[in-house]
Amino acid sequence: MKMKAIQIMQNGRKIYLTYITAKDLASAIKTRIDIYSSKNPEGYQREPTKSRIKQVARFLLSEKGIIPVSALISIRGKLSFKEESGSVGTLTINEDEIFWQVDGQHRLAGLIEAIKLKPELENFEMPLIIINPSSWEKEIQNPQFMEAYQFYVINKTQKGVRSDLAEQFLARLFKEEKNIENIIKLPNIITRGIEWVPSAIQISEILNKGKTMWQGRICPPNEPKGQTIINQKSFTDSLKPILTHDNFKQYSVEEMAELLKRYWQAISEFMPEVFEFPKDYVIQKTTGPFVLHKLFPDVTSYCPKKLLTKDNFKDVLKGLKEGISAEFWSNNGIAGLAGTNKKAFSLLEKKLRASLIKSHRDLKPNRPFEL
Repeated sequence: MKMKAIQIMQNGRKIYLTYITAKDLASAIKTRIDIYSSKNPEGYQREPTKSRIKQVARFLLSEKGIIPVSALISIRGKLSFKEESGSVGTLTINEDEIFWQVDGQHRLAGLIEAIKLKPELENFEMPLIIINPSSWEKEIQNPQFMEAYQFYVINKTQKGVRSDLAEQFLARLFKEEKNIENIIKLPNIITRGIEWVPSAIQISEILNKGKTMWQGRICPPNEPKGQTIINQKSFTDSLKPILTHDNFKQYSVEEMAELLKRYWQAISEFMPEVFEFPKDYVIQKTTGPFVLHKLFPDVTSYCPKKLLTKDNFKDVLKGLKEGISAEFWSNNGIAGLAGTNKKAFSLLEKKLRASLIKSHRDLKPNRPFEL
C-alpha cells in the first residue's frame, strides 16, 4: 500500500503523519489490536468497549461529525519512505503487513461501524500516526515492547482536560440561539444536559455571590482556589436531580436559587460549626451537594401546607436524625469516610432517605407549588 505522508523526526526516530479512507480501513488493510487473553498472554490491551464504538459511530452519522485526532498505528515489519518535497513523500507498506492499533481503537472501529450504516462515509479520511519501532533501536528485537511502552505512556500520563468551560459555552449558546441545532448536530453526550446546565450555572453563581451559606465557597473555572471549597462544575452537576425533576420545572432560576438558599440555611441551623469550619467536613465538598441535592425533592414533598420556607424545611429535616449532625459530615465521619464516587453518594442518599421516610411515615408526600 502506498500512502502520502509527512515524515517527522523526534529524537532521531522517524514517525509518519498520514490518513486512510474509511473504505480502505474497512477492506484494504489488515488491522489488529494486541489483546491480552489466555491464548495471547503477551498482549497488552483490553477488548474495545462496544458501547463506546457505537457512540463514535452515532457521532459520525450526525451531519457534522468529524474525528480530527489521529489514531496511532504500528507497523512491525519493514516500510519505506520516498521523499518528494522536503519531508512530504510516499510511504510504502507491504500489503501483508498488519496495522497494529496502539491508540484510537474505538475511533477506528466506530468509523468502520458507521460506514456499514452510511456507505457515503467510505471516503471519510481518518488521520493516522504510523510508527515503525523495529527501525528505531537495533537492540530492541521485539517491536511489541515499544508499542506497549507508547500505549502505557499515552494512557497513564495523559490527563483528561476538564471541559466545563466548553460545556458552559455550548449550553448558553443552545439556550440563546434557537436555530443552532439547524446549523450543527451535536451528539447526545453533549446535548443531553443543554436544558438544565445553563440554569445550574446561573444558580451556582447566584448562591456564590449572594448572602448564602455558599457565598465565596464555589470556585469558578480558571479562578484561584483561595478559600473556596468546591469547584463550580461539581456543584452544577449536583443540581441535575433537582433541575430535571418535574416538581421544579415551573420555577425560574432566581426562584430555585432562593429555595436552595432556604434549604441550606435550614441545614446550617442544625450544625453551624460545619459551615464555620468547612474544610473539616464534607458537607460543602463534593459529597454534601451530591447527596443533599438528590434528597431535596423528597424533603420538599413533606413540607407542610406545600410552603417551601426555611422553617418548614427545618421541620422536615429533623427526620434525617444523624444526617443533620456535625459528626456525620466530619472528614472522619460516616459521610467523610464513605468515598467520593457515585456509588458512595448513592449509598449515603439512600441511608438518609430511609431515615426521612421512617420519620414521616404518617405524612403523605405532596407536590409543592408555593414559595
